[in-house]
Amino acid sequence: MTATHLVWDWNGTLLDDLHLVVSSTNVAFASAGGRDVGSDEHRRAFRRPVADFYAEMLGRAIDEEEFGRLDRIFHDAYRLGLTDVTLAADAQAAIKSWPGSQSLLSMWFHHELARRPSAGGDLSGVAAGRSAGRCDAEPRPTVRPRRRRLRTAQLRHVTQCAGGDSAPSASDPARITKR
Repeated sequence: MTATHLVWDWNGTLLDDLHLVVSSTNVAFASAGGRDVGSDEHRRAFRRPVADFYAEMLGRAIDEEEFGRLDRIFHDAYRLGLTDVTLAADAQAAIKSWPGSQSLLSMWFHHELARRPSAGGDLSGVAAGRSAGRCDAEPRPTVRPRRRRLRTAQLRHVTQCAGGDSAPSASDPARITKR
Protein backbone atom coordinates (compact mmCIF):
# COMPACT_ATOMS: atom_id res chain seq x y z
CA MET A 1 0.00 0.00 0.00
CA THR A 2 1.34 3.44 -0.88
CA ALA A 3 1.51 6.09 1.81
CA THR A 4 -0.61 9.23 1.44
CA HIS A 5 1.17 11.31 4.07
CA LEU A 6 4.89 12.02 4.22
CA VAL A 7 6.61 13.17 7.40
CA TRP A 8 9.80 15.04 6.57
CA ASP A 9 12.73 15.18 8.94
CA TRP A 10 13.55 18.88 9.18
CA ASN A 11 17.06 19.16 10.61
CA GLY A 12 19.70 17.87 8.24
CA THR A 13 17.22 16.60 5.65
CA LEU A 14 15.10 19.51 4.42
CA LEU A 15 17.10 22.15 6.30
CA ASP A 16 20.80 22.19 5.42
CA ASP A 17 21.94 22.90 8.98
CA LEU A 18 24.71 20.39 9.76
CA HIS A 19 27.37 23.11 9.75
CA LEU A 20 25.29 25.14 12.22
CA VAL A 21 24.65 22.14 14.46
CA VAL A 22 28.38 21.37 14.58
CA SER A 23 29.45 24.99 15.19
CA SER A 24 26.80 25.40 17.91
CA THR A 25 27.95 22.17 19.53
CA ASN A 26 31.52 23.47 19.47
CA VAL A 27 30.45 26.72 21.17
CA ALA A 28 28.91 24.64 23.96
CA PHE A 29 31.99 22.40 24.21
CA ALA A 30 34.34 25.39 24.33
CA SER A 31 32.41 26.77 27.31
CA ALA A 32 33.22 23.53 29.16
CA GLY A 33 36.88 23.40 28.12
CA GLY A 34 36.19 20.83 25.43
CA ARG A 35 37.72 20.44 21.99
CA ASP A 36 36.06 21.15 18.65
CA VAL A 37 34.48 18.28 16.73
CA GLY A 38 34.19 18.16 12.97
CA SER A 39 31.14 17.27 10.89
CA ASP A 40 32.22 13.68 10.25
CA GLU A 41 32.93 13.00 13.92
CA HIS A 42 29.65 14.64 14.92
CA ARG A 43 27.69 12.47 12.45
CA ARG A 44 29.46 9.33 13.63
CA ALA A 45 29.23 9.94 17.41
CA PHE A 46 25.97 11.87 17.89
CA ARG A 47 23.27 10.00 19.77
CA ARG A 48 20.45 10.42 22.21
CA PRO A 49 20.33 11.09 25.00
CA VAL A 50 22.33 14.12 23.97
CA ALA A 51 23.92 14.24 27.44
CA ASP A 52 25.66 10.93 26.64
CA PHE A 53 27.06 12.39 23.42
CA TYR A 54 28.30 15.48 25.29
CA ALA A 55 29.92 13.31 27.98
CA GLU A 56 31.75 11.20 25.41
CA MET A 57 33.01 14.21 23.46
CA LEU A 58 34.09 16.03 26.64
CA GLY A 59 35.75 12.87 27.97
CA ARG A 60 33.98 13.01 31.33
CA ALA A 61 30.62 12.59 32.99
CA ILE A 62 28.33 15.61 33.06
CA ASP A 63 25.56 16.11 35.56
CA GLU A 64 22.06 17.38 34.88
CA GLU A 65 22.92 20.96 35.81
CA GLU A 66 25.91 21.09 33.46
CA PHE A 67 23.93 19.47 30.67
CA GLY A 68 21.22 22.12 31.09
CA ARG A 69 23.84 24.86 30.80
CA LEU A 70 25.46 23.27 27.72
CA ASP A 71 22.05 22.74 26.15
CA ARG A 72 21.13 26.42 26.61
CA ILE A 73 24.47 27.50 25.12
CA PHE A 74 23.95 25.19 22.12
CA HIS A 75 20.41 26.46 21.49
CA ASP A 76 21.40 30.12 21.85
CA ALA A 77 24.22 29.67 19.30
CA TYR A 78 21.99 27.65 16.96
CA ARG A 79 19.20 30.22 17.16
CA LEU A 80 21.62 33.04 16.24
CA GLY A 81 22.91 31.19 13.17
CA LEU A 82 19.53 29.94 12.01
CA THR A 83 18.79 33.09 10.02
CA ASP A 84 21.55 32.17 7.55
CA VAL A 85 20.54 28.53 6.99
CA THR A 86 18.73 27.50 3.81
CA LEU A 87 16.86 24.48 2.57
CA ALA A 88 18.88 21.58 1.17
CA ALA A 89 19.50 21.88 -2.57
CA ASP A 90 16.94 19.23 -3.54
CA ALA A 91 14.37 19.95 -0.82
CA GLN A 92 12.10 22.26 -2.82
CA ALA A 93 11.76 19.84 -5.72
CA ALA A 94 11.15 16.91 -3.37
CA ILE A 95 8.44 18.80 -1.46
CA LYS A 96 6.68 19.73 -4.69
CA SER A 97 6.91 16.20 -6.10
CA TRP A 98 5.08 14.50 -3.24
CA PRO A 99 1.38 14.12 -4.22
CA GLY A 100 0.00 13.55 -0.71
CA SER A 101 -0.10 15.58 2.47
CA GLN A 102 3.14 16.48 4.26
CA SER A 103 4.36 17.53 7.68
CA LEU A 104 7.63 18.28 9.45
CA LEU A 105 9.18 16.44 12.38
CA SER A 106 12.00 18.18 14.21
CA MET A 107 14.02 18.19 17.41
CA TRP A 108 13.70 22.00 17.38
CA PHE A 109 11.19 23.75 19.62
CA HIS A 110 7.73 23.46 18.05
CA HIS A 111 6.65 27.03 18.78
CA GLU A 112 9.76 28.34 16.99
CA LEU A 113 9.55 25.89 14.09
CA ALA A 114 5.89 26.69 13.45
CA ARG A 115 6.58 30.41 13.04
CA ARG A 116 9.98 30.09 11.35
CA PRO A 117 10.43 31.55 7.87
CA SER A 118 10.77 28.90 5.19
CA ALA A 119 14.58 29.14 4.86
CA GLY A 120 14.37 30.57 1.38
CA GLY A 121 11.91 28.01 0.03
CA ASP A 122 8.21 27.45 -0.41
CA LEU A 123 6.90 25.23 2.36
CA SER A 124 3.24 25.81 1.62
CA GLY A 125 1.34 22.59 2.09
CA VAL A 126 3.84 21.29 4.63
CA ALA A 127 2.48 21.42 8.17
CA ALA A 128 4.85 21.76 11.11
CA GLY A 129 4.58 18.70 13.33
CA ARG A 130 5.46 18.66 17.00
CA SER A 131 9.08 18.45 18.05
CA ALA A 132 10.66 15.78 20.23
CA GLY A 133 9.07 12.86 18.46
CA ARG A 134 5.45 14.01 18.30
CA CYS A 135 3.88 14.00 14.86
CA ASP A 136 0.69 16.01 14.37
CA ALA A 137 -0.29 14.58 10.99
CA GLU A 138 -3.66 12.81 10.89
CA PRO A 139 -4.48 10.43 12.42
CA ARG A 140 -2.97 11.66 15.67
CA PRO A 141 -1.28 8.86 17.55
CA THR A 142 -2.84 8.59 20.98
CA VAL A 143 -2.25 6.29 23.89
CA ARG A 144 -5.28 5.22 25.87
CA PRO A 145 -4.95 5.84 29.60
CA ARG A 146 -3.84 2.75 31.55
CA ARG A 147 -4.03 0.40 28.57
CA ARG A 148 -1.25 2.09 26.58
CA ARG A 149 -2.37 0.36 23.37
CA LEU A 150 -2.36 1.88 19.96
CA ARG A 151 -4.90 0.97 17.31
CA THR A 152 -3.41 -0.56 14.15
CA ALA A 153 -3.92 2.58 12.04
CA GLN A 154 -2.25 4.68 14.73
CA LEU A 155 0.69 2.30 14.96
CA ARG A 156 1.27 2.54 11.19
CA HIS A 157 1.25 6.32 11.57
CA VAL A 158 3.73 6.23 14.45
CA THR A 159 6.01 3.99 12.38
CA GLN A 160 5.96 6.54 9.56
CA CYS A 161 6.67 9.40 11.96
CA ALA A 162 9.52 7.58 13.65
CA GLY A 163 11.39 6.89 10.40
CA GLY A 164 14.07 9.44 11.28
CA ASP A 165 17.45 9.07 9.66
CA SER A 166 16.50 5.78 8.01
CA ALA A 167 14.00 7.51 5.74
CA PRO A 168 14.91 8.17 2.11
CA SER A 169 16.61 11.48 1.37
CA ALA A 170 14.76 14.59 0.33
CA SER A 171 15.72 13.84 -3.26
CA ASP A 172 13.72 10.59 -3.40
CA PRO A 173 10.28 10.86 -1.75
CA ALA A 174 8.86 8.34 -4.26
CA ARG A 175 10.58 5.52 -2.34
CA ILE A 176 8.41 6.15 0.71
CA THR A 177 5.74 3.47 1.21
CA LYS A 178 3.51 2.58 4.10
CA ARG A 179 5.34 0.22 6.41
